[in-house]
Amino acid sequence: MKKPPKKLIKFFSIIGIIAIVIVLWELFCRNIILPIVAPNDPNDLNNLNQIIPLENRFSVGERRLFYEVNIQNGIEAFNQKKYDDAEEYFREAVEANRSDPEVQIYLNNSQARQQHQEPFVLATVVPMDTKENNAKAILRGIADAQTKFNDNNGLNNRLLEIMIVNDSNKPEISQQVAQRLANNPSVLGVIGHNSSSSTKAALPEYTQANLPVISSTSTATDLSSYIFFRTVPSNEKLASCLADYAFNNDLKELAIFYTEKAGLNIDAVSAYSVTIKDDFAENFRGSIERNNLIDMSDPSFNPEDKVQSLINKVDAVVFFPSTDEEIIKIFLEVAKANKELPQPFQLLGGDTIYNPEVLIDGDKVVEKLILAVPWFADKNYSYTERAEKRWGGQVSWRTATSYDSTQAFIHALSPNATRETILNNLRQTNLLKDKTSGEPLRFFGDGDRNTPPILVQVVQGTKNAPAGSNYTFASVDYECE
Repeated sequence: MKKPPKKLIKFFSIIGIIAIVIVLWELFCRNIILPIVAPNDPNDLNNLNQIIPLENRFSVGERRLFYEVNIQNGIEAFNQKKYDDAEEYFREAVEANRSDPEVQIYLNNSQARQQHQEPFVLATVVPMDTKENNAKAILRGIADAQTKFNDNNGLNNRLLEIMIVNDSNKPEISQQVAQRLANNPSVLGVIGHNSSSSTKAALPEYTQANLPVISSTSTATDLSSYIFFRTVPSNEKLASCLADYAFNNDLKELAIFYTEKAGLNIDAVSAYSVTIKDDFAENFRGSIERNNLIDMSDPSFNPEDKVQSLINKVDAVVFFPSTDEEIIKIFLEVAKANKELPQPFQLLGGDTIYNPEVLIDGDKVVEKLILAVPWFADKNYSYTERAEKRWGGQVSWRTATSYDSTQAFIHALSPNATRETILNNLRQTNLLKDKTSGEPLRFFGDGDRNTPPILVQVVQGTKNAPAGSNYTFASVDYECE
């Protein structure tokens, strides 16, 4: 067999080198936001989180963090400082997808940039890629408050700009983005983070920079700093309400399913799950055997075996899973195993379970499940109707508490606002019902909110049910203290 001519070998070698250079350029030199995996593929999320460059986790309109609707024209105009053009492009995108809060925020930001004064800047940190529904729910409330403020000419015609930051609900990333926000003098306050573990990782950075933080979703009891506030009840309040309900309804022997780790692939402890488990056990007047404190993040955990082992030993089962997607799936496996029992246990749980995915994927296995949550869409609240009309359906507690967080910041603004003046004003917060999602808002000395939790139950019915489910949440006639 003849050897290939040397010129041919040289030609293909050059082609190979060029191909390698092109690949390396695409991977490392271009400012790429999206990796080549689909952003909504849960099997690729762990890799996805690690390869998003830190600078690409921040946006006030320069880049897209959700990917459903193409808003490239608006992004290009915004980056070119053509804010009037960006406003029109973003407005078209809002009309194309009314349920997308990210684009609404960019529209508002474009308007804010057109004023003669620099806008007030608040940041919000949410898990855009790992908990999309949670992130959207939070952003809807923030967008509502920002839209209302800007449409009313802000404060002396100075409008509000919202910086959206993606921390993927990963504590190590949360600390990194918090450090960058703390070092950005234009940022006057932060709404976030979503998970208690992420908030706990970020708090030292904010504390050192005297940067006020209001979390609309983090309930862990051990979250504490002089710069920290929240518009949700703490785990102690949520657990106490649920514990009293269980005991008063003759559920005296319980098992608790919780998660020691924040996620199956996360080493950090779940600040939420561990503290609410402890708070519940401390407040419950019945009995919880030590071996009935069951860790769903344990590698040896088997849903069917654990449920079977509880027969004739407990009256009900309580769930406090972390927000991790895989942990929520394990919770649903336990609920399924329970449903298959001849006499299923009553199921109770915490606010992390309040999600459309639970209703869609759980279906009949979560029927009658009772949850303690921070807020529910009461028709007597004026915000309920406004939000439903704006977003095309019933909004969750995360939307309401995020609206309240933004409202608290807005009412703490002043013409020459600084982090220090906002911090002082937040301590004096006293908002009436017409300024919030439904209940007055004041903060205790420790930064906690002064309103009690609400109990809801999964019931059959299509009204307000998410697409793909025949179940929805309804309020329970029970008053928490």
